[in-house]
Amino acid sequence: ATVIASAPDSLETLKGVSQNLPSVAHHLSKVKVPEHFDELAEEASSLATKVGAVSPGWGDAAFGLFVNGRPVDVERPSFNVFQLLNVLREEDGRLKELERRIRRALKDAAADEDEWEALKTARRVLDMGSDKLAQLGKKGFEGDKSTKEQPENEDEDEATSPSTEKYRIDVARGGKNAVLYLNDIEKDAAYRSWPNSMEEMLYRSQYGGAPTVRRNLFTMLVVLDPASGKSHPALGVVGQLLNSQFPLRLGVLLVNDDDVSMAGSQGSDSLPLMAPWNDGDRPFHARDSFLLLKHISKKFGGMAAISSLIHASDAAEETPGMMVKELIGVHISLLERMGVIQDSASNVQKEMEALLESGGTSDAMASTKKNVSYEAAVKFAADKLIRPGMSFLNGLPFPYDGGPSAFAAAVNEILQYEQSNIMELTMKGVITDTAPRSIYATVLKGDKVFKQYHPLLRESASEYMV
Repeated sequence: ATVIASAPDSLETLKGVSQNLPSVAHHLSKVKVPEHFDELAEEASSLATKVGAVSPGWGDAAFGLFVNGRPVDVERPSFNVFQLLNVLREEDGRLKELERRIRRALKDAAADEDEWEALKTARRVLDMGSDKLAQLGKKGFEGDKSTKEQPENEDEDEATSPSTEKYRIDVARGGKNAVLYLNDIEKDAAYRSWPNSMEEMLYRSQYGGAPTVRRNLFTMLVVLDPASGKSHPALGVVGQLLNSQFPLRLGVLLVNDDDVSMAGSQGSDSLPLMAPWNDGDRPFHARDSFLLLKHISKKFGGMAAISSLIHASDAAEETPGMMVKELIGVHISLLERMGVIQDSASNVQKEMEALLESGGTSDAMASTKKNVSYEAAVKFAADKLIRPGMSFLNGLPFPYDGGPSAFAAAVNEILQYEQSNIMELTMKGVITDTAPRSIYATVLKGDKVFKQYHPLLRESASEYMV
């Protein structure tokens, strides 16, 4: 930092040092560092922690790339420079839109004030936040009716407002022993570097950053059967959101569609027995996926379980009729590549084989009251009238039968809606740094929350009682 700060061309020096660090490290170690740089370093580390630039797995090292406060995940293996260019183009478009919206306000301010006062006026406009800025054309700046500018489509503006309340399905209550939650933003060590302040989260979000904070602001439930060979579009969204440091808690309900139908008509006690083990030479079932994912989550952590779920689902889609032993091999291969297996891979494989051969009875947690079981998962799905292929964000249902394009459009709309809803609850003081204990339970209250899902709810948000 001393060499870069004292160089005539700091950017060029930074480039040279970062690209040739091994060859210049010996010379850098002899540079005398001014005492005040220690204080600056502490301030920089504190700031990096606040904005979420201290990545899990990097120790205390700060590492992050931000464009106008918007994080760009350059650590992702699939990252390429074109993604960065896309972000720059998007930010350029936002700046042009910002200029269009506040140009009149700046022009009026500059007519009576000097440039510095005009800039402070612009800052006040920015501090109003994106929601208020969206209303600028309707209400004018500081109530000035002369600057009134009607939006092209008022219905669109109203539709995206949290005031137009969407219906939700209560997919939380009753799922204690049914839903397998793979991560917990508030408790898992992987998120310990994330900021704890809701105020900081609001600040970052206001300027285009992810709402990164160590609270379970958003909970997604994905209902799927990996053995069906059908990919679930929500899994791709999960990966993108978590890579963007989005505070998303993931719960999965791994069930077979036929089992859910049978439980709905005859009860969960009528479920067929698991097919004979046959040395793993039989097609795998949703129950196998459930047991393996539960085991991986407990032994290797939530992030390993999430990666395993996505990887196994992709493999099952590519290999119809995959056998149980092949499924175990897929999980072992991924866990080895992730470097989370401390024991020998063969021992881990034997544990998984014993688990599936016993039908889960070899699990030490199998007899406890808090045990999450496949039978409970099937019963929960039948009670809530939900099936594989469905997914929910804080109870808001995503479409599941409209194709990839409809799903992608709905994801963007629902994410925007729910982010606005969470921000509004935060500004009202309903959500704070420590309360409520469960944000998930808090948003699943009200007249628009239904106990069960029903196809009629897709057609209308009108009152429907079950």
